[in-house]
Amino acid sequence: MGDVLSTAVADVTAVLRRDLFAVPLAGQTYRAGGRVHPYPPAAPTAPCAWVEVAAGQSRFDETAWATILDVVVVADGSNDAGWELLYALADRVIALLSSHRWLDAPAPDSLVTAARARPVDVGGPNLRGLEVTVELLVPAATMCSDSLSIPVPATNGGPP
Repeated sequence: MGDVLSTAVADVTAVLRRDLFAVPLAGQTYRAGGRVHPYPPAAPTAPCAWVEVAAGQSRFDETAWATILDVVVVADGSNDAGWELLYALADRVIALLSSHRWLDAPAPDSLVTAARARPVDVGGPNLRGLEVTVELLVPAATMCSDSLSIPVPATNGGPP
């Protein structure tokens, strides 16, 4: 189960690193390098984003697990442009996570379930955050073989 969870975090981080800052946001272009993190950075520099495990995993059905992750986006909230950027980042995360095909799934298999304010306390800058919660359906791994049938040796001369 942990391997599926770490793979989901890595996959979400890779998509965000590649696509989150690939287009102008709130009328500004940003260099993507170092802005998306697989975990909360010690001292976030706006704008940025990171991935957190919100609720781990729960069984969805016999074929999939629901992995619940939070993506936190951060911008400088000291002026209106910073707030516009924060909302643009959240909108972009929602669009990316709602349309991506996770772990080679045949169709998009994620659901954005919430977006809410997130305090970002780094003891200085006026940073503001939004947390976007996404539920990813990832294929369930099994320890069982494809067939549970066990060959029974023939007894009393009957068929094998």
